[in-house]
Amino acid sequence: MEACGSTHYWVRELQCLGHEARLIAPQFVKTNKNDASDAEAIYEAICEAMLRPTMRFAPINSAEQQSVLMLHRAQELLVRKKTAPQCLTWPLRRVEVLAVAVCAVSA
Repeated sequence: MEACGSTHYWVRELQCLGHEARLIAPQFVKTNKNDASDAEAIYEAICEAMLRPTMRFAPINSAEQQSVLMLHRAQELLVRKKTAPQCLTWPLRRVEVLAVAVCAVSA
């Protein structure tokens, strides 16, 4: 399977049923973002993995690891949303400071 957020869950479920599942790193699977080409790309990646025994697979994250990653991503999003208004108004504050400086010099 191609490694993404939900595949870690499905790999854990398949392993509970006794199957051997591995995650292929996304850079080894070329996708065009539709189901048919995605399935074909995964099939090609699996065939290549069978021919190359040295191919690296992505590690399978536990549920705890995924929850920690989710918290980090949520925190990063909150920080970005908090600092975005400050970044947008920074040029305006700079113009105000320059205008005050020009007025002070000309007075």
